[in-house]
Parts: sequence; C-alpha cells; structure tokens
Amino acid sequence: MSRAALYDQPGGPEVLYVGEVADPEPTPGHVVVRVKAAGINPFDAKVRAGLIPMPAPFPRRIGSDIAGTVEAVGEGAVY
Repeated sequence: MSRAALYDQPGGPEVLYVGEVADPEPTPGHVVVRVKAAGINPFDAKVRAGLIPMPAPFPRRIGSDIAGTVEAVGEGAVY
C-alpha cells in the first residue's frame, strides 16, 4: 500500500486528503513509478475544482507532474 493525495468531490483545496491506495501493477506499454515528489499544475487544480469535467470515478488522485523511480515495467514499455 502507498499514500496518495485524493479527493471525493469537486472543490477547493479543502477537499484534499491523504489516503491509502493499492500499489499498481504495470500494464502493457506502461511503467509504475514510485513517486518522490509531485506538483499540482493549473490543469490539476481546474479538474479538482470541477471546471474541467472528467469521467474518472471518485476518489481521484491529484498531482500529475511527478519525479521518482521506475519500480516496474510492463511488457513493451519504453522508458
């Protein structure tokens, strides 16, 4: 298990919380990265606020700009 910044509904920064999430398995063409640092950019903030609709179910993760270490590689992934 890992920790992630999550939210259950659109809103401001007050909707964010840190929760436990299952460690992912790599799928074909993808890698799994152990995140050491994450940033929130304007797009992330607009999605969180509900200004840009997204079909993803809740809870959602936030922080798409990341730095870390590749932990697992899916078949056919190039990194």
